[in-house]
Amino acid sequence: MMYGDMDRGLNVARKSYYDIPQGYYNTNKNLRAYANRLRRNWREAEWDKVQFPLMVYNMVWAGLKADLLPKLKPFTKANWKFNTIDELFDCAADVETELEKYDKQQQMPPGE
Repeated sequence: MMYGDMDRGLNVARKSYYDIPQGYYNTNKNLRAYANRLRRNWREAEWDKVQFPLMVYNMVWAGLKADLLPKLKPFTKANWKFNTIDELFDCAADVETELEKYDKQQQMPPGE
């Protein structure tokens, strides 16, 4: 409970559920901005990724942009997951960056 205020904790928890989709506020925000927003919400709601690892992991996976998911799956372990949430964020950020590079290459006229 943040600063002893139960309503604040509940409000942050509610906000966290609404903020699950990447790009909820701005579709142009990158994955690092998304990760920072989620981590801030978790901290304020007192959701510890050690205490609730499956819940916060699944929130991240469910909230990622749909075009990232098939690109991330080859990097997952045998159980189709990453070892940590930080590893998931790092790999997703790398894949997102590569998607942006690929999209820019596709838009260039031939010969450039």
